[in-house]
Amino acid sequence: MTDATDPTDSPEFDSELHRTALAQLKMESLLPGGFLAFPEQYGGQAQYLFVVQQNMPDGTAPVVYPRIAAVKDGIAPNPLCAGSTLAGK
Repeated sequence: MTDATDPTDSPEFDSELHRTALAQLKMESLLPGGFLAFPEQYGGQAQYLFVVQQNMPDGTAPVVYPRIAAVKDGIAPNPLCAGSTLAGK
């Protein structure tokens, strides 16, 4: 049987060491901006915008918001309607 105890309860666990390591972490990511980090200035919390994907008629779902991460302009409300416009324009 496996012991499912919390590793932070261990006397060898050094919370400050782990906080420092996370504060220094910066790794590539799919998040807007291209990286993941847990900066001290945000209390060790990751602070990122959400992204919006749009299902397209060809079966793709590109990111359409925010513009810094967008790979395609969003289309609203119906890409087959002559009166439709690009989202956010």
